[in-house]
Amino acid sequence: MTKNVFAIGLLSLIGLSSLSSKAQSISTNPLITADATQQKKWVDSVYESLSWNERIAQLFMVPAYSKGDAKHHKKLLQLVKMNKVGGLIFMPGGPMQQAKLSNQLQSSANIPLLIGMDLEWGLNMRLDSTLRYPNQLTLGAISDDTLICQMSTDIAQKMQIMGVHLHIPAQDTLGEIPTSLSKKAIAELLKKNMAFQGLVITDALNMDGVIQTTTPGKLEVAALLAGNDLLLYPQNVPLALKEIRKSLRRRQLKRDRLELSVRKILLAKYKVGLSSNQTVNTDNLHLKLNQPASEVLLQKLYQNAITLVKNENNLLPFHLIDTTSYASLSLNDRAPLFHRNLGKYANFNAFNNLGNKNSEVLISKLKNFEVVVIGVFGTNNSPSKQFGVKSEDIDLITKLSKYTKVVVTVFGNPYSLSQFDKFEHVVCAYENNEITQALVPQALFGAFDIEGRLSVSIENSFKQGSGISLKNIARLGMSSPEFAKMDSRVLNKIDLIANEAITSMATPGCQILVAKNGKIVFDKSYGYHTYDSLRPVTSESIYDIASITKVAASLQAVTFMEEQGLIDLDKKISVYLTDLKGSNKEHMTIRDILTHQSGLWPYLPFWKQTMNSEEHLPEYFNHKEENEFPHFVSEGLYTSESIRESVWEWVIESKVRDKEENVSYGYKYSDMGYYMIHRLAEEVLNQPLEDFLTQNLYEPLGLTTLGYNPLDRFSKNRITPTEKDSTFRMSQIWGTVHDQGAALFGGVAGHAGLFSNSRDLAILMQMHLQGGSYGGQKYYDKSTLNKFTPQQFDNYNRRGVGWDKPLPGAWYGPTSEYASSETFGHTGFTGTAVWADPTFDLVFVFLSNRIYPNANNRKLIQNNIRTRIQDLVYQSIWEYSKYN
Repeated sequence: MTKNVFAIGLLSLIGLSSLSSKAQSISTNPLITADATQQKKWVDSVYESLSWNERIAQLFMVPAYSKGDAKHHKKLLQLVKMNKVGGLIFMPGGPMQQAKLSNQLQSSANIPLLIGMDLEWGLNMRLDSTLRYPNQLTLGAISDDTLICQMSTDIAQKMQIMGVHLHIPAQDTLGEIPTSLSKKAIAELLKKNMAFQGLVITDALNMDGVIQTTTPGKLEVAALLAGNDLLLYPQNVPLALKEIRKSLRRRQLKRDRLELSVRKILLAKYKVGLSSNQTVNTDNLHLKLNQPASEVLLQKLYQNAITLVKNENNLLPFHLIDTTSYASLSLNDRAPLFHRNLGKYANFNAFNNLGNKNSEVLISKLKNFEVVVIGVFGTNNSPSKQFGVKSEDIDLITKLSKYTKVVVTVFGNPYSLSQFDKFEHVVCAYENNEITQALVPQALFGAFDIEGRLSVSIENSFKQGSGISLKNIARLGMSSPEFAKMDSRVLNKIDLIANEAITSMATPGCQILVAKNGKIVFDKSYGYHTYDSLRPVTSESIYDIASITKVAASLQAVTFMEEQGLIDLDKKISVYLTDLKGSNKEHMTIRDILTHQSGLWPYLPFWKQTMNSEEHLPEYFNHKEENEFPHFVSEGLYTSESIRESVWEWVIESKVRDKEENVSYGYKYSDMGYYMIHRLAEEVLNQPLEDFLTQNLYEPLGLTTLGYNPLDRFSKNRITPTEKDSTFRMSQIWGTVHDQGAALFGGVAGHAGLFSNSRDLAILMQMHLQGGSYGGQKYYDKSTLNKFTPQQFDNYNRRGVGWDKPLPGAWYGPTSEYASSETFGHTGFTGTAVWADPTFDLVFVFLSNRIYPNANNRKLIQNNIRTRIQDLVYQSIWEYSKYN
């Protein structure tokens, strides 16, 4: 690996030069002259004020443990006040503990202390509750050097906050003579041959490889004679002081040589701002050390490091979701995040192998899947132990690869790739953590470009710098809000409104999802399925999305038919549905119906026509499933096969609104038109609506929850209940459609009936934002979609074709007042909403069951819960722009 990761923005120690006792030549630049003059003045003043003991003490940097006990802290105070050491090397601890200890010791020092830490992967290497950056093997895989520079700068800024001046990486000491004690290496090679004049710093003088060469005290003398300036980890400071003084008296060590080192150390202190006392500001220290921008950088680093090592026959990224069976297998770790994140893209069956020797049973199960993604965990740094890869695991993968396509993903040491060179599909993520377990599934399914290159050469298998570039196929990924240029602090205020909705009993729970720039940046579940707080809402919970069915089902079919030239939006619907000829609906155009200005009556309770008082009429209902009564409505209630035709007759005969002669109908929202659109779709497509949508849209998109009649596919426990119906179904509605008209149809209707979770709806909307393409597959032409989403008429009707639209700048509209005029989406009676805003590349999904247990509960609407939350989404964009 050739990158020098800390080459370094770590404050101003770069380019330090020696400052001898003689006058230093000064540039003619007045600014440089003034600074150089001040530097020399301060260094001279401090140096002359010190005794020889105090000058020698400036050479020492001693370890400090902020989590140490009172005895250790007392010893540190003595080293600073009595022995007057020049610096500290902070060891593992906590930020606040270290800050307080650092402030105490700095205030006790006559000359401010130079503070160092080993921060190879950032502050987290020594301080808890701080960000851990990738290790060097990971960083070496990143082609974009600007990311490495940004990381170095970020670490430097965090060091500055903590009052740390110097990064001191730990090194292995090899050879008969440690480098720290080698005159040949330091005095001759480094200083004479390379003309290096900056600070020379020893390795830790308490390391085994060093202490075996000589005794404490003499060891520090040997390090100075070799040409070092700063002495790290002296084992016995008083003894070292004594031996160095003795060496000076014997003229073994020259005074001008020692003076040069002390002056260089003092110059370094001046350059890092220690000409005045420094105090670590502990106000909001945790927040200052954990900025969202750093988390964004962290994701970029890991994302850019992921390396596609092998990809035979271009299997990756995965394109086909509906026609491919997937399984995931984790080796040596249960890795629930790995399995769960893969499951966000396709239906994965998850398996674990935690070291079981008998793999035949596992292979017999896995070989039935077309693709198996294997996560390799638990690697180590031992070549003699195959870097932690078990031979039985290799044997398992080898046998399995004879039956199915295997994708090996290594979450660890890249040297372990030597064990996987014979497999056809190999990905290296370099480390195992929550971020890499989230990123690898995204990479496999094409949510972002893969650009990583191997940071090392691996035996005869793979060369350093090798790797396959792979373009994304525009699937939704996952990131922090700041990654998508949104302020997480503002988005987190959504919690308050969501909890307000729950505590005020506006809804027992909800799902809220926000996606921007192709990334899901907010995906949270709140509350419970019901007010008894027994079953919490999760991302897997499924909701009745009510009238969102109009755009997520019926309109999708209409869009397809229009694009294929099967229908004309401006033709009368009776051209396609001849039953309507001669009725009061004969002259209604498809466009007018879909924009709710065709004159249809807003709502007609057809279900009442199937009952006599509280009794279900036997010609329409039966208490058990039979051939003539196939459609499940609720427990002990099934509708007849003929009821659809009965409802269709009632639609044809239904009244319309009055209008003045030669004046068009005004806008009036109505479910009625979607009974007609449903009929239209099935007539033209010659296929049940649900089958068409499943085969052509939902399954190819990987929408596992979006669909009708969820009880056919899911456990009841995953579905949130809605109303306790005391007038029609006489039962708790749970897993079947709430809308009575859709219930008559067995749960499949054009205006209601769909169930979904928030993620599936977000994918559907993202496909529309992306001009009809998603996951490398084209569903519609962009030009087709552009016909449907704009407002179709003047201000009296805000609607697009099928889509609802905002009232820009109006607080009482269906969306946030900040939504752009390009925004399109829909709401649902059950307490749902979905909106896409092309101007901001934004998707917003809100799902709830506000009508549990009573559909008369309007608190969600009265308290403006959905639009207030959507306001925060836009405000997070403004806030990010303001401060970034």
